Amino acid sequence: ALHPGDDAEAHARRLSEVHTAVVGSASSRERSAALASPAAVRPVVRDSWLRSLGRAIDPDVIEQPLQLTGRDLADYRAGHPMAMIRPVVRKLLVEDAADSGLLIATSDEQGRLLWIEGDHDARDRALAMNFAEGADWSEEHVGTNAPGTALTLDRCVQIFGAEHYNRAVHEWSCSAAPVHDPISGRILGALDITGGPRVAAPEVLQLVRATAAAAEAELRLSMLEGANARSSAAGVLETFGPGRATLVRGRDRLALSQRHAEILLILSEH
Repeated sequence: ALHPGDDAEAHARRLSEVHTAVVGSASSRERSAALASPAAVRPVVRDSWLRSLGRAIDPDVIEQPLQLTGRDLADYRAGHPMAMIRPVVRKLLVEDAADSGLLIATSDEQGRLLWIEGDHDARDRALAMNFAEGADWSEEHVGTNAPGTALTLDRCVQIFGAEHYNRAVHEWSCSAAPVHDPISGRILGALDITGGPRVAAPEVLQLVRATAAAAEAELRLSMLEGANARSSAAGVLETFGPGRATLVRGRDRLALSQRHAEILLILSEH
C-alpha cells in the first residue's frame, strides 16, 4: 500500500481527495470518472469501495449494536479455534507491540474481533471508532478495512489511511492475513496489525503473512497431537534427506512445506 520512498503525507492527501470524489459522490457517473483517473486507488480498494457502496454502508458511522461483551464474549472466544494460536501470535507479534503505537487484532471468520492487544494508548484511541473486542469489523458491516477485506477475498490485504471506506479510520493503516484450518482449508479468522502509516510498508504485510503461516503450522501440529493423544510416541521432524520435510508421530507421517518445517524448527528451540 505504501512503497519505499513514497511521501506518506502527500499520498494520504491524494487518497482523501479520491475518497471524497468516489464515496461522497452523488452519482455513479461521477464515481466512474473518479475511479477511471490515473491517480485513482488500487484495484483491491476500488472493488471493495464499490461493494461497500452497493451495500449502502454509511461512510461516517460505525455502529456496533450486536457487539459481544462480558461473559458472552469470553465464552465465544474460549470455544473458538483461533484461541489455539494465541501463544504463537503473542510470541511473534504482541510481545514487541507494547509502547509501539501498534495494535494486534485477532478476528473470527466473520470479522468479529476476538482479541485486541498491543499499545494501550492506541487501544484507547481505537475505541473512538468502535475498534474493540467483540465488535463486527467485517467488510459487510464497516466497509473496506484490512481484516474484513482479507476475509472477503481470502488473501492478505493492506489498507493505508483514506483507502478505508469509513472516514473515522482514515488516520489508521492496517495489514491483515486470513488464517485457515490446515486440514479442511476453511477460513478460521484473520490476524491484523493496525497503527500509523508505517503499518502500510511491505515488510509489515510480510510479517503478518508469516505469522499466519506459523499459526496454521501450530494448528496442524495441535490437531496431530489430538489425534495421537493416546500414543506415547514422541513426534520427530525429519528435515534432512531427499523429498519434503516430514513430521513423524507414531504411525502418522505428515508432509510439510519448507516454510512450515522452518517454523516448527524455530518454535521447537523455544
